[in-house]
Amino acid sequence: MNELWIWLLIVAVFVLLICAVGAICLIALGCGVSVVSYLIFRYKKRSFKMDEKFMKAYVKSAAGQIVIRDWSEDLRNRVGNPDAYLKLVLDNNAAAMAFDLFKVEQLMDTLEDYAKFMSPGHDIGHFRRDGLSAMILFNGINGHPADKLAGLIAGWAHDIGNAMTARYQDKVNNASHASVSAWALNMLGRNMMPDGVLDLACYAVLAHGHMVATLNTTFPEPFKVEPYWADLWVNEGVVVGWANQIARKADRMDTCALTQLARHFLSRCHGVEEAGEDLADANTWVTTGGDGLKAIFKPTLGKFKNVPTTLQHCRNYEGSYQAFNSPYAGQDYMVPVFGRFTTYKFSQLDRIVAALRDFNITPLDITEIKVVMSHISGALPSSFEQAWEVFLIEWELLNDDEQNAWGRVFRVVQEEYQKLLGHYLEVTANTPMAPLAQKLVASLLSQ
Repeated sequence: MNELWIWLLIVAVFVLLICAVGAICLIALGCGVSVVSYLIFRYKKRSFKMDEKFMKAYVKSAAGQIVIRDWSEDLRNRVGNPDAYLKLVLDNNAAAMAFDLFKVEQLMDTLEDYAKFMSPGHDIGHFRRDGLSAMILFNGINGHPADKLAGLIAGWAHDIGNAMTARYQDKVNNASHASVSAWALNMLGRNMMPDGVLDLACYAVLAHGHMVATLNTTFPEPFKVEPYWADLWVNEGVVVGWANQIARKADRMDTCALTQLARHFLSRCHGVEEAGEDLADANTWVTTGGDGLKAIFKPTLGKFKNVPTTLQHCRNYEGSYQAFNSPYAGQDYMVPVFGRFTTYKFSQLDRIVAALRDFNITPLDITEIKVVMSHISGALPSSFEQAWEVFLIEWELLNDDEQNAWGRVFRVVQEEYQKLLGHYLEVTANTPMAPLAQKLVASLLSQ
């Protein structure tokens, strides 16, 4: 009998052990499912958020255009006047002072995931150089911490929407590329920086385009887009409005001289597919195709059928920077650091223009020109090749002298671009921005 009880006890213990092991396995399985489900959710959420095709489709849709347009107008109403702007600056100075550069770097790394989808001419190369320009401006001005920080972010990110929208549809779309860029920055940066600073930065992105006249847009419905307020002014001895001006001036620091030359070719060639229009100057719109495209391939200063050539386009920018009645240059005198940097770039432009007639320069061939353009751009190969196919079609229409003239120009562009990247490092050396600048220049060199 005792043996029976012993055996029953052994069996009972064995069963209990089996049940315990089973329970532990079930718990582990449940935890595993929960962890996997969480990771899948996180992955799906990130994939959904990062899906460039979805974002492009949404921004292109009537519903997306209206949502972004209305959000932009609400932002204008909340931030786009001196009283509201100043209040946001003063209310957020403490938060801006506590916001370190590592967090800026984190935000920009997030935006780089989108910037790789930016279109040729308004591409990741432009994004990275805008970041360097914003750092130079940030270091070279005095102002409220919130105003300067918002400018650093806006100057860097002002064109991020070009990863999602057609650049040359601003005359048509209710939500311009600036609106899409501001909306995207708001969406991506909302949990990564102080809300008030982000609002200032988003407004600066919205206002970066130097609009001087009302745009009567038509898609998805008739809507008037008015110019944006973006002035500098002095309040109690401190200049205010830097976020708006850093965004505009960072853009202009890359929209001149050799970088503009390469960008102008690529953006116009890529823009042929969307058949849009671009501003030739503050008030003149020209088509991205037809005579507008043929004009930019003329290796000369001047105009072709009333459209500025590429080199003339670059010279026009130089002239606008020195004209106090220009919509671009009205307050440039308040930003000496901007003048010093653009003076350097315009000295490079002088050497580039001189290369047209300098027959001692060995011209690059078309394969070498492609390498230079791709290096400056950094656009994804599929997107770059689309623009390059159009470039080659127009290139074949040029005679030997014209091709050789551009070959000489691009030889100098190649040399001067390396000097420009070195200049960024020189200007930012011995500043808090130096490590970030070094990272961006390294990225530009390797793209």
